[in-house]
Amino acid sequence: MDGFKKTKILRDYCDYVDGHLCNIATSWTLLQEKCKSMSFIYDDHQYHNIDKLIKEHDLSKLSDEEFVAYAEWFCGPHGQVYDPAIHGDAGGEWDIRNRKKAAFDLAWGHHQMHNPHHWENWTKLKDMADPKENEWHCVCMVVDWMAMAINFGDTAEEFYEKNKDKINIPMWARNFLRLIFDCLREER
Repeated sequence: MDGFKKTKILRDYCDYVDGHLCNIATSWTLLQEKCKSMSFIYDDHQYHNIDKLIKEHDLSKLSDEEFVAYAEWFCGPHGQVYDPAIHGDAGGEWDIRNRKKAAFDLAWGHHQMHNPHHWENWTKLKDMADPKENEWHCVCMVVDWMAMAINFGDTAEEFYEKNKDKINIPMWARNFLRLIFDCLREER
């Protein structure tokens, strides 16, 4: 791969990350407005902790462990859209794609474990400084789903409903999500 193609892949991925972070900011603003009656908004301690987490959202995507693997998987020629039936398999392209997939899988595992807005992470956290911390991560998870929904044309609640059988969270979190979704649905 020549340098121009590689820099285009990296630039396209940076544009994606930038867009996602803008969607995070938009989603956080909307959630604050819609959920203003919930304690995590009006309690300064909770609000400022969540706001800090939102500002640090997905920083690991820029890490050595994630950046190139994510860029090549989402924006490169052998990534998620590669299909040998369409693109061919001349010169072992399928092997290259499998290596890119393995690198992405490692990066995704790193991302989940270093970003507590992913339920795979916050449900495993044991020693928390504040008993409300799980709720903060749950709020950040909803903001992430809202941001992704901007790209995919659905809502955080629709994403949750489609995937709830795979999302292994405790009952208190399911109930907490319902309260947030109720607020997000309300017309104001």
